[in-house]
Amino acid sequence: MSVLLGRAREDGRRLIEATFADGANIPAECPLVFDEGFDGELVGLEHEGVVRAACGILPREFETRGETIAIGLIGSVVTDEAFRGRGLGTRLLVAAEEHLRARGCELALLWADDADFYLHRGYDPIGGEDDFELGATAARALPDVDGVRSCTPADATAIHGLYERHPVRVRRSGRETAALLACPGMTTLVAVVEGEVRAYACCGRGRDLAGVVHEWAGPTELVAALVKRHHARAVGAGAEHLVVMTPGRTAELGTRLEAAGARRNTGYLGLAKALSLDGLTRLFDRRLSAQGSAELSAEDSPTIRFHGPSGEGTFDAREALTFLFPPGAIRAEVEALAEGLGLAPGALPLDLFAFGLDSI
Repeated sequence: MSVLLGRAREDGRRLIEATFADGANIPAECPLVFDEGFDGELVGLEHEGVVRAACGILPREFETRGETIAIGLIGSVVTDEAFRGRGLGTRLLVAAEEHLRARGCELALLWADDADFYLHRGYDPIGGEDDFELGATAARALPDVDGVRSCTPADATAIHGLYERHPVRVRRSGRETAALLACPGMTTLVAVVEGEVRAYACCGRGRDLAGVVHEWAGPTELVAALVKRHHARAVGAGAEHLVVMTPGRTAELGTRLEAAGARRNTGYLGLAKALSLDGLTRLFDRRLSAQGSAELSAEDSPTIRFHGPSGEGTFDAREALTFLFPPGAIRAEVEALAEGLGLAPGALPLDLFAFGLDSI
């Protein structure tokens, strides 16, 4: 039986912490899930009154091209080692999806080391992400600027204002940004011009983002200078290179890094599963506007029926997600399909991205 743990059940927290045996402080790294006053919760499965499987969930609103999409994040998925192989992982995932659906989320999104487990349970890659590998030669080609220093808590308001300028992002409050900036193991540098914070860049957060600049904002040249400083710090700590994460195909920073000689690796944002086909149908219909329409079928296996200016088709849940938010590797193919259906440029597909501070 699933239980919504909230944050009061210490056995759920302990299970998550104990499973990450490398000493990671997961609650401190994910304050929006584990700290009171934020929207996250824990979901777990009990056996004889003890939590044997648990994960964190966090409802979020993603913004893209004037659309706000309710997406539920799932993270820190763990099962007690003595209870593995009994199907608890699958049952836990279903329970997390049910709780997120009840909170109005249209799809679930997660990041996984073992992608196959989730691919076999209805998840597919969505969204675009470009990772740039920055070596010494590329770093030397980036600019130097004065006024670079480490972030202080007093910078949180300015940093949040810069973050909100990203057109494709996860919506969050200034209080949430301040809490995330305090995550352990992360270095945030800011560029100060005429007494004001004009750019920032965050590097490192937990084991998955060690050596990665995963969030940044501000003028491209200032951010590039911060990346250069982060590279110097990484090399000083023994690393051979630094990785910089950017939204797929849309970031001027990526173009600047590539021009400096950084190697681009194109990938996807994360693994997602539709929780509300009705919600996705409405999104399709809004994006079509006067060009066409979309409707949800009433069949035993519901699908979205799509009517465009030059064609029509039927999508199941997995196909709908791929068409709406294609992974970077196939985005050009989806754009060509949308053009073939007669859609106006920019109507579909949509960009979808979350910076590193928003992962759980």
